Amino acid sequence: MVDATEGEEKMSDKIQVSPAHEQVARRAYEIYLEGGGIGGNDLVNWFLAEQELKVGLHRPSAEPGRAKADGQTGRATRS
Repeated sequence: MVDATEGEEKMSDKIQVSPAHEQVARRAYEIYLEGGGIGGNDLVNWFLAEQELKVGLHRPSAEPGRAKADGQTGRATRS
């Protein structure tokens, strides 16, 4: 007979916590602003925001939505 808690433990190991919709939206907007406010990258910004929040790369700034003064975004650039 299979222990019921064994199945629950395996299931909980596979569960990934997704960031809240509002968190992703806020970070995607920050990415948009950091990119100079140029449109057309909404889906890319959204997916980057989700990834950053899932792996904990994003650290909320003192002034959300503001680009860093030195022009660096803290995001990896794509080639």
